[in-house]
Amino acid sequence: MQKAVIKMQKILVLDFGGQYNQLIARRVREQNIYAEIKPYNKATVDHIKAEGYSGIIFTGGPNSVSDPASPHFDPAILDAGIPILGICYGCQLMAYMAGGMVEGAEGSSEYGKIEVYARNSILFNDVPSKSVCWMSHHDYIPHPPKGFSTIAVTDKCPTAAMCFDRAPSWRAVALMVVVCLVSIPAMNAIVKWNDGLHLPQFLSGVEQALRTMEDAAAAMTEKLLAVGTVPMLLFSLLVVAFMAGLSEEMLFRGSLLRIWQLGERTNVHVVIWMVAILFSAVHMQFFGFVPRMLLGAYLGYLLLWTRSLWVPIFAHTLNNGMVVVANFLAARGVIDEEAFDAFGVPAAGQFPWLALLSALLTLALLCMAPRILKPAKNHYSAEE
Repeated sequence: MQKAVIKMQKILVLDFGGQYNQLIARRVREQNIYAEIKPYNKATVDHIKAEGYSGIIFTGGPNSVSDPASPHFDPAILDAGIPILGICYGCQLMAYMAGGMVEGAEGSSEYGKIEVYARNSILFNDVPSKSVCWMSHHDYIPHPPKGFSTIAVTDKCPTAAMCFDRAPSWRAVALMVVVCLVSIPAMNAIVKWNDGLHLPQFLSGVEQALRTMEDAAAAMTEKLLAVGTVPMLLFSLLVVAFMAGLSEEMLFRGSLLRIWQLGERTNVHVVIWMVAILFSAVHMQFFGFVPRMLLGAYLGYLLLWTRSLWVPIFAHTLNNGMVVVANFLAARGVIDEEAFDAFGVPAAGQFPWLALLSALLTLALLCMAPRILKPAKNHYSAEE
């Protein structure tokens, strides 16, 4: 009779000379997971793969990563596809070997009980956004290396914890496509409503000036999107869809949202809507403010739910790309652009049933999104 083989989870603890290596291994074992401690220079990537470790922990240590004589690990470990947790020196070494900067400054050293402000991350599940941790370090990471994002700060340390950003999963991509399509009637109705708003009578001159400015911008956009050839379509998708989506998401969701959330310790929902309002305002379209603000909030929540900036970048690119493709098809006579823009907008005196159904389905999808988009464990996470 053939016996079933049970594969045990194993965690490798790479020791860089820290005084808590045994305690780290014991805490892992208390979770009924096998933990094995090895010196930093006794574990090659081939050995790690052969042993089948489920994860790796880099311990702390007394050295500075900038010291040429300090202990380092095999760089290939970072590309082994195994989740890694770096603690203290292990965090700094991971940042250093991933191409980031690690600096030493007396004003940034921390010792003892320090308040840590964490943002929503799988590393800090069930951990309060403000908590007290024990710190002991002189070096610090001024900003995370490329591909990583800050997930916790202290008053002195701008990167108390970081994680590796992931590419969007197929579930995230599928959800974004469905939401984009389902929301078209509702968004068309909101666009029509916003466009029909009027300022008070005493501001009629301001309203006229705003409409003249926005009509000129709309005419310029129409010329930019009036592409009738495939090469021009591809060019517009690159510039108007991808590059615009990438640059705006890097600025608003990648920079401002994270800076405000971490720097001001503000509630994440408040920050998302603040950034969404600013995102809409800088486009200088009063009669298109509300739909663009809603788009900005949606993109912000995508970042919150997935913890990957690539997801809102993809969603923004998809949104812009649909406009480019619609104009291309209209130029080819395949679709009626006016009918497409009016899809979901009720005629005078009619109830907006289609727009209402679209809004309800979109809200239902967004309510399910946090569970659908819940990310897998980070490949790389680290904390001071």
